[in-house]
Amino acid sequence: MMNNYKDKSKVYSSAKCGDFRVVQYVSHKLIFIEFIGTGYKAIVTSRSISERTIKDKMLPSVYGVGFPGDGEYKPRFKGVKSKIYVAWTSMLQRCYDQGFKNRYPTYIGCEVCPEWHNFQVFAQWMSMQDWKGMHLDKDIIVKGNKTYGPKYCKFVTEEENLIEAHAKSYSFISDKGERVDVYNLAKFCRDNNLNCGNMCQVQMGNRISSKGWSKAI
Repeated sequence: MMNNYKDKSKVYSSAKCGDFRVVQYVSHKLIFIEFIGTGYKAIVTSRSISERTIKDKMLPSVYGVGFPGDGEYKPRFKGVKSKIYVAWTSMLQRCYDQGFKNRYPTYIGCEVCPEWHNFQVFAQWMSMQDWKGMHLDKDIIVKGNKTYGPKYCKFVTEEENLIEAHAKSYSFISDKGERVDVYNLAKFCRDNNLNCGNMCQVQMGNRISSKGWSKAI
């Protein structure tokens, strides 16, 4: 005899997403349920309840924090992960995969803002960016930033990403006697018609000055 699932006080269990209750029973093909843990609501069938195949789209399932969310953006198309989904999971990996951070300790202390734990929110933001062939960066807008979020992130070319990764801070005394703090020496030299190699030698103390510029002490 088919269970009509009309008892709202009863708790049901899914195979992988926890417990839920029936909020409203309309027919065996139209049942409104709510997961107890996350509050996620869905419309299901009696068959999916009996087979315990119901999914909680708000349950963290990616590196302990990320969840697919409920919306138009699909993680996969014809079985292949979308590029937006790959960008999202890679971002979460950098922040929450301990093995990854052991290999790349520069990501220790990094985090993803809570709203981007939801794939739908991140996907909507990324879909509005010029991202094709680009890399997601978190610390060009705000130097030293460790939080991935819409206020701090942008997509950059591979060249920009490499330049930023190798950029360092330097301090010089200009040809006019003024102290100048420099971040990204290569770009600074290009913008000011200076020889980057000579300025590196000045910074290392192997050269006194270059075009009147000297190392700040």
